[in-house]
Amino acid sequence: MHRKRVTRQIHRMGLILFCLLAPAAALQAQILHYTDDTGRRIYVDNISKVPHAYRDQLEKRGSRLTPERRDELEMERQERLSAQQQQQYLRQLDQAIAALQTPLTMRGNSVMLPVKVTLRGRTANTLMVLDTGASSTVFHRDKLSQLPLDARPSGYARVASGDVIETFSARFDRIEIGPYRIDGPRADIIDFQGALGHMMAC
Repeated sequence: MHRKRVTRQIHRMGLILFCLLAPAAALQAQILHYTDDTGRRIYVDNISKVPHAYRDQLEKRGSRLTPERRDELEMERQERLSAQQQQQYLRQLDQAIAALQTPLTMRGNSVMLPVKVTLRGRTANTLMVLDTGASSTVFHRDKLSQLPLDARPSGYARVASGDVIETFSARFDRIEIGPYRIDGPRADIIDFQGALGHMMAC
């Protein structure tokens, strides 16, 4: 009889002890959450269950941050944001620089530029020699055969070979060189088939 009474008391003390310790254990448990790449918020009870890529965004649910820790986290967030903004700016800068670049072709000692000529809704693409000493823009007529040219005699010119050739003049809707566009330009047209090539004033 005495043994049964002692056993009951032990069970009762164990139950009381469990009731006292259980809330403390619950208070010590940490509920963590993070947001994955899909935007879904995920809750876990142990940091080991959080992928390393998301551990920098962990927050303790229900815990209170000290002002110092809050300032530290805010500084870290601002630094990450600043780094992201810098990367985005650099990407935009690279894109802007790439848009300004014009591909060049070297033929011997000549620098060839791709040129797009538009007239009355029709276009012609050709290559022109970059000649810094040229006084005007000159096209071979056959390179503009797709356009409805209205070329009129404009005079005569002496070419590098010494020959004197007749020149014609025509106005175009626009001439495009890479990202640059010239509206309503006038250019010279020639029928010469020698080694003159296409000249482009710089």
